[in-house]
Amino acid sequence: MRLSFVTATVVAALSLLAAATQAQSRPIALRNATVLTAVGPPIERGTIVFSGGRIVAVGRDVVIPAGAEIVDLTGRYVLPGLVDPHSHVGVGSWPQSPANNDVTETSDPITPHVRIADAYNGDDPAIRRTVAAGVTTTQIFPGSGNVIGGEGAVVKLKPDRPYGEVAFPGAPRLMKMAVGENPKGVYGRQNRMPVTRMGVMALLRDAFTRAKEYKERFDQWQAKPAAERGHAPAKDPRLEPLADVLRGAVRVHIHAYRRDEFLGLLRLSDEFGFKIASFQHAMEAYKVAGDLAQRGVAVSVYPDAFGRKLEHWDQIPQNAAFLIASGVLVSLHSDFPFFAQRLHIEAAKLLRYGGVDESSALKTVTINAARVVGVDAYVGSLEPGKHADIAVFDRHPFDSFARCERTYIDGELVFERSRDRSWIGEMP
Repeated sequence: MRLSFVTATVVAALSLLAAATQAQSRPIALRNATVLTAVGPPIERGTIVFSGGRIVAVGRDVVIPAGAEIVDLTGRYVLPGLVDPHSHVGVGSWPQSPANNDVTETSDPITPHVRIADAYNGDDPAIRRTVAAGVTTTQIFPGSGNVIGGEGAVVKLKPDRPYGEVAFPGAPRLMKMAVGENPKGVYGRQNRMPVTRMGVMALLRDAFTRAKEYKERFDQWQAKPAAERGHAPAKDPRLEPLADVLRGAVRVHIHAYRRDEFLGLLRLSDEFGFKIASFQHAMEAYKVAGDLAQRGVAVSVYPDAFGRKLEHWDQIPQNAAFLIASGVLVSLHSDFPFFAQRLHIEAAKLLRYGGVDESSALKTVTINAARVVGVDAYVGSLEPGKHADIAVFDRHPFDSFARCERTYIDGELVFERSRDRSWIGEMP
């Protein structure tokens, strides 16, 4: 039994090594598929050509370059690689245990100086399962136990690669914050602040007050003529990331559920002059849809997961539909790997809950999600010039029996069902 396990492990490792060396070496044309671009109508019997990791052409009458690898996908569906705007993959590694849990540094409720990049584990088996579901880009956050959790990261989900090889080039920096029951629960058990929502907001206000003063010292120093500056103020690794938030150099994403929390955080952002990029989970966002639309604050939500905590109480499955109708930028997220493995089915639920049309539902896990992350210039739709991040499904992705057959990232075939069955065990 032990020998069998070792043999399987070696075979899987060799498969991964082979996949790692199969970067795109010549143009590839995917033909005769239904192409869902996420920004236009479906293209029946369409073709997509990509070369050098970039999409070259998409359409029905596409010229295929000489020497291209041609893949016939009759009956298949081609769509943009899915984008997950809220994940902990690679830092809450499988198997789940305290030894593998690097999601939240819960020694202090204010940790803006910690970075997901320093804990990313490219060998997390959950990465393989996720990419096998057509997800190609993910935004990884620190956990929600801290009021300010630290800097997250945006990665391309190439399995078994170190962070330096998967960090998304050109992705913006991002800061994760959290309010509500999670930080209250973590630090309440330690009998330290915050134990109330008042305490959460007080800690945020204190941190940004100190960051503002810190930033002003640097601004005043830089405003002086070079000959009069003297030594620069001492750098503070805890305050520097928050000063960058105030400078507009870091995007802010906040774990929040309730209307009162949204409104309080909007007041806080006004007070200190920073923009909130998104509210994550946002179960009561429908109650403040007008405010969010007016301010351009996006949301990432579950379509229908609720009930684990009291702050979930007023979640409704029509939340996303109401927000979309109100003009809010809406995306769906996983948060947990088991949701990431069915992100396309999560999007399909929007057709049932609120009557969202297929095109709008698909956008919540493609181009809208890319906009929330800040990488929509590169991924999230099938358009010439964008990265060749592509998922191939055996039927429409909203069919509950649909399976991802191929996943390309930067033109590289990182998952093929027939080749990589060891990644997904005995799954059919």
